[in-house]
Amino acid sequence: MSLFDRDARAFAEALFAGPEGPPPDERLRWLVADLADFLEQSGPRAWAVITGGLEVATWLAPPLIGKLPPLSRLSVEERCRALDKLEHSPAGLPLLAVKAILCILYYEHPDSLAEIGVTKPGESAPGCLVELRRPAASSGGAA
Repeated sequence: MSLFDRDARAFAEALFAGPEGPPPDERLRWLVADLADFLEQSGPRAWAVITGGLEVATWLAPPLIGKLPPLSRLSVEERCRALDKLEHSPAGLPLLAVKAILCILYYEHPDSLAEIGVTKPGESAPGCLVELRRPAASSGGAA
């Protein structure tokens, strides 16, 4: 696992953790791969902003709760506390970009769409998007 994968996964596990813990391993692997693909296609500025934000979180968040970095060494609960502290500090602004892009990508996953009620069982995309993909019916008459 690359350092980027490790850092992105540690951040995402905390960001999307619920009362039952972090999301399933398969979804986190998908998210990290999708993030890497997005950044490869987005150019150097997007890459610098997102990886910079991950680095800030990885190295600055743990000391805010008295722990040693990197972020991935902490439990999910500790990561949540550390990221919350960092977000409310003067150094928290870079987290906004990381959180935003991770949320956009995470909620594109078919399982996430189903969990939040956007899709029905068996659908891979919301009904409104499926309708947009269908070819338009011809009017049938001559103009």
